[in-house]
Amino acid sequence: MRHVLGIAYRGDHYFGWQSQDDYPTVQGFVESCLSKIANEKIRVYCAGRTDRGVHASSQVIHFDSNAIRTSDNWIRGMNTLLPDDIQVIWHRETDSDFHARHCALSRQYAYLMYQDSIPNILWSKHALMVDATLDLKLLRASADILEGAHDFTSFRAANCQAKDPNKIIRKIEIIQKGPWLCVKFQANAFLYHMIRIMMDTMLSVAFSKNNLEWLKNVLESKDRSMAETMVPANGLYFQGAEYHEKYDIPVFKDIMNGEF
Repeated sequence: MRHVLGIAYRGDHYFGWQSQDDYPTVQGFVESCLSKIANEKIRVYCAGRTDRGVHASSQVIHFDSNAIRTSDNWIRGMNTLLPDDIQVIWHRETDSDFHARHCALSRQYAYLMYQDSIPNILWSKHALMVDATLDLKLLRASADILEGAHDFTSFRAANCQAKDPNKIIRKIEIIQKGPWLCVKFQANAFLYHMIRIMMDTMLSVAFSKNNLEWLKNVLESKDRSMAETMVPANGLYFQGAEYHEKYDIPVFKDIMNGEF
């Protein structure tokens, strides 16, 4: 039977999603706990592999198991065994052709910032602290330039292994609530470090370090050295993936109790 889980986690204590020898990873803990509950070795596959320090509000994973368990058994059992900063939030049984990564129609990430002249120390590990001088209109205008189908070579890490740099950003949504600022990116797929590099480059325009014409030139140049470095991982959240409705997979769980 093929099973699908939605998982939320804080990434600051883990060396990313993917299993690594001698380092704590989210995948490592999830597979270990699932194997105990199923009484068999379990291998999981995710919708989007997150880097060290990146969080998730609804990572989608699938696995196969012969164990007969109810959804409640899977959820409660996992949450009893998992560390406090990893949580299973839903479970589904689905068709055998479902694959968390390959069947994804789109993926969504959110980058969370706290905008004030005085940083919020309670959220400093889970959001980027930015100065109050940020120009929201320039940030939105930057997003307009990056939306759509483009060659995003300028915004990929040097060690990115993707064969095709052409991606389609369906939407970049910017939400402001009080001092909180959230930028959501939805695309068919992303290149390695693409969002963090784009976010840093957009912020350079929003803080008037660079202008909108410069950003257009960066995108068109297809030259990584033209863009900014990248924002820290602590503000980035994987919010889920979109699938064909036949699989009955929940879509995009927002961060901060649905505020973003």
